Amino acid sequence: MDGDRRRFIAKIQDALDPQEVLSPAGAQMREPARYGHPVKRIVECDHEAKDRCIVAVMLVMGMTVIVMMAALMRRLGDAESDIKPGDAIMFHTGWGSLWMKNNDRFNSGEPGIGLDAAKWIIEKDLALTAADTWAVEVVPNPDKSLAFVVHAELQTKHGILNHENLIFDELIADKKYQFVYCFTPAPIKGATGSNGCPIAIT
Repeated sequence: MDGDRRRFIAKIQDALDPQEVLSPAGAQMREPARYGHPVKRIVECDHEAKDRCIVAVMLVMGMTVIVMMAALMRRLGDAESDIKPGDAIMFHTGWGSLWMKNNDRFNSGEPGIGLDAAKWIIEKDLALTAADTWAVEVVPNPDKSLAFVVHAELQTKHGILNHENLIFDELIADKKYQFVYCFTPAPIKGATGSNGCPIAIT
């Protein structure tokens, strides 16, 4: 991601009132019986601003076991040309709806992306993947000799961030599948991960 995009994201985050923006997600994080991080939709954003930010494309995939490249390309359609280096791709599978309703199934595994999708994400030079699941990648991997190989490929080898357990309900209800994405993490010194507030600016 180039410096201009990073600086612009920092400006957006500095401009947000943390008391106003963090309260809804913060409350959710403190209630263990509730699931995930709701992606809060705020304000309007002009097209020039979107050109300098992380633009996220969110795909509604359904609870298929593994997101195959052919399905990914079908869902993306013309939006693939809008994806630029440093952007994000997000997946809504509906798996999060199982939380506290069918925990055995929820914890047994999950739908998600495999290595072929991970390689496409790397080739596109994306900054972030996200989903409404607890790992984003398919669990268990269809190849029984592999475990969390997408994490290793994207995060460890290529530094691509991963956001899990997101709730896209509001965006889906409003039919907003492409948006500027910001995330305000908790300021934890030395941490490699954090809770926080995901924000979609449409």
